[in-house]
Amino acid sequence: MAVPEISIQLSLSPTTYHFSNPIAPELSLTVTSDSDKPFTFFTWSTLLNPRRSLRGNHFVITDLTTGFEVPQSPSLCAKRGPFKRVRGCGDEEYLLTIEPSLPKVVSFSFGGGNDFRPLPKGCERGGSVIHTAKGVDGLEPGHRYRLDVAEGPLRVWWRWGTKDDILVDGSDVASRSLRSLKPEKSMPKFTPVDGIEFCVEE
Repeated sequence: MAVPEISIQLSLSPTTYHFSNPIAPELSLTVTSDSDKPFTFFTWSTLLNPRRSLRGNHFVITDLTTGFEVPQSPSLCAKRGPFKRVRGCGDEEYLLTIEPSLPKVVSFSFGGGNDFRPLPKGCERGGSVIHTAKGVDGLEPGHRYRLDVAEGPLRVWWRWGTKDDILVDGSDVASRSLRSLKPEKSMPKFTPVDGIEFCVEE
């Protein structure tokens, strides 16, 4: 069976962000496939994980006003135990099924978060001056930027079938770990992702 060819489209709303707004813009990734069969990603370490997408060096931000790449906040390597594929457990959220002819949209805050609002570069937060960016947080007002997916192959754990095909009941002790299920041998084909431009203002 041929591996699926996958396209990802970026969009940002709004495309002009004002630091006077405490809510960061929303970044959306629309995933589509040419396959006539469903398949499922495990998204933990990928740009399709809303909780870690801005922490894993998945994106490149270029300041089009200066022509330089923007330094981003260091990625965080969270240590944790084996992932489970038990129906109803917390790890279930990292299984993302792509259905035939049905785009899947993954959206998340492009900077800021529940615990802080975005601030410009050079401002102080928690006793430290902001020198790096996380989404719009740490960017400079009056500048225009471009967001691209970082170069290099996108590697993901994936299998044919839906999330429900992968999940097991908690009573099935031998199969609780995701490691008990081998991924497909060949990686899907990802088409090049077009970057998007946006502006930041006071």
